[in-house]
Amino acid sequence: MTSTRPPLPKEPSDDRRHHPRQRQHQRPHQHPRHHPRRPRAHHPRFGGLNLTLLRIEVVRTLRNTRTLIFTIGLPVAFFFIFGTNAEYADMRSGNGNVSAYIMIGMALYGALMATTGAGAAVSAERAQGWSRQLRLTPSTRSRTC
Repeated sequence: MTSTRPPLPKEPSDDRRHHPRQRQHQRPHQHPRHHPRRPRAHHPRFGGLNLTLLRIEVVRTLRNTRTLIFTIGLPVAFFFIFGTNAEYADMRSGNGNVSAYIMIGMALYGALMATTGAGAAVSAERAQGWSRQLRLTPSTRSRTC
């Protein structure tokens, strides 16, 4: 009976061979931004913001009465109700008065309502596929920037 021995391990020089399609002498690695043959990337004006679509979205938002009521009307009404109260309107508080603090608070309330509403609108439009539709719609740079 003859026993078969396992093959001897390869010498380290055999393991270091390059693949036939690989270059034997490669240049040192350079960052892709500084590669001499690669053209510089085009950066769109305004970071790719489409001014036409921005104008359309602002007009659409201003036509929505519910948005206007909760982002502009309600904070102004709350300021007139609570901020101009005769009892504490002129009362000093820190470096200002109570009326100024209420006005700032109502402005922040309106800003938070606007950003929350915009985030919800983006989420609903994504669910309906509107953002994909906008990405697929061709538009020229001359009309959008």
